Amino acid sequence: MGTLPIQVEWMSRSHIQTETSSCQLLDAYWNLFSITHVRVTMRVVLFTIFLMSISFCFGQSEFLGLSAQWDDRLDAWEVLYYDPEGEENAIELSQVWPLRTDWESWRLQGDDITGDISTQWRGDLTRWNIKIGEERLEIRQRWRNDPNQWEIVSDRGRSLLRTQLTNNANVWICSLEEGDFAMYTMYDGDPRDWVIEDYIIDSLSDTEKLAMIFIALFQSIPK
Repeated sequence: MGTLPIQVEWMSRSHIQTETSSCQLLDAYWNLFSITHVRVTMRVVLFTIFLMSISFCFGQSEFLGLSAQWDDRLDAWEVLYYDPEGEENAIELSQVWPLRTDWESWRLQGDDITGDISTQWRGDLTRWNIKIGEERLEIRQRWRNDPNQWEIVSDRGRSLLRTQLTNNANVWICSLEEGDFAMYTMYDGDPRDWVIEDYIIDSLSDTEKLAMIFIALFQSIPK
């Protein structure tokens, strides 16, 4: 009978030791899970930020359309587009010297865009230069005496813009593997309002698209 308390005390200590070991083991597993979870979460966050940075670096704008600023004048236009972040913006495309009726010098002005467009040689409307920031492009009439096809020449290569129908400047299209860039007058024969269907996001820069918009517009307006 005198040994029972000692046995009970020993069993209690063993039970306590077992519980203590179990708790320590659970704490170890929890700490390991917490550290692993934090690491995985941080990797997911960093990977997401990486993907977003790539999209902002390489994503281009989506152009929507353009309209003449005045109904009775065709020397200034507003070009609408979505920037890579999805915000709607506008660029003004206008003649540099409207009072001189000078069709050979144009400017581009927007919140984040400043550029100019001009003929390579005075009096020659078949070759143009466009500059926006550090990017310079050339706009060339593809064939002599054929205003239906134009090449946009850049460091990336050449893109072809053409009328859908010969001698009809109301509809223009550029077809690439990624998709089409098309623009057409909202009302047939009226060059004051245009709709743009822009399904090319990565294969053309904004400058290349603006070059296409300009030359299609220029060929359609009476001078």
